[in-house]
Amino acid sequence: MNKDEKNRNYWTWNVRKCELPLHLLDSGFEVTVYNRTKEKTIQAKEKGAKVVTSPKEIAENSELVITIVKDANAVKEISFGKRWDC
Repeated sequence: MNKDEKNRNYWTWNVRKCELPLHLLDSGFEVTVYNRTKEKTIQAKEKGAKVVTSPKEIAENSELVITIVKDANAVKEISFGKRWDC
């Protein structure tokens, strides 16, 4: 896998503990994370992930977005919620 193929971004939202971005970082992927609770991004940031401040920011700068959320209401919020506003 070449560097361009590893240039992917991962988006997590309101997940108590998610290991996926950490595994991607360990595998050499470039990872960007977002979470409404910034403290939940600390471990990924310490391993080299870029942390952004909104779902819009990550979507605009990502080739691939992986979303892990709690339920259908969370899907609606991240897809159509106020955090998409400029």
